[in-house]
Amino acid sequence: MYSDAILFTAMSLNWVLNAVQTPSDASRVLRRRSRYLAARKEIWEHFTTDLRGLAALSSRILSLLGDVENVGQDGLELFGVSRICEKRGEHTRARKLYEKSIASFLPSETDRTARRSLARLAKREGDFDLACELWKDALGNSRHGYEAYEQLAIYYEHKAHDPEHARQVVRQAINELGRANQVGDITPGAYREFKARFDRRMERLERKSRRPLLDVLAM
Repeated sequence: MYSDAILFTAMSLNWVLNAVQTPSDASRVLRRRSRYLAARKEIWEHFTTDLRGLAALSSRILSLLGDVENVGQDGLELFGVSRICEKRGEHTRARKLYEKSIASFLPSETDRTARRSLARLAKREGDFDLACELWKDALGNSRHGYEAYEQLAIYYEHKAHDPEHARQVVRQAINELGRANQVGDITPGAYREFKARFDRRMERLERKSRRPLLDVLAM
């Protein structure tokens, strides 16, 4: 750091010596230098203010993480700490905090993110009653909604061993996509992405449903 500062100072001095040939040149250089230093001072003041704010925020986060069970009722604060706990692998803590944040007031987009994260943790822990409840509440014409359709279909196919129910969910998703595409409520790229995913899943489920019939005919 110090070597960079020395190099910068040397370059500045060399520029000054080359630029100053007359008194008017000197005056111009001094004005420029004054403006430059004023700007540098303002930047430094903003920087130190940001550092103080960051230090205060870090202190608050460490305080919350040290006493997670007694975190207050601020929804956004609860959500933020739950995200940190999840990233740290503290899934049980994260799940409790997501539930508390959802019970508090959250902006709509943050609420959707919290519910998606809570469903993911519930699935990880094998709590499919809660996961399915959250997925069903999320169904609709949005990325979160189509991902919820997909997760429900996966659950019915692989966990509940109910491929017919999985087919019904996939059919609902395809119908929702069709309606959204018809009225222009989904971008072409998103429509193609999800349509391809649900078409592939439907084809596989239909192959599965035909297999028992083929086994009976082969007897």
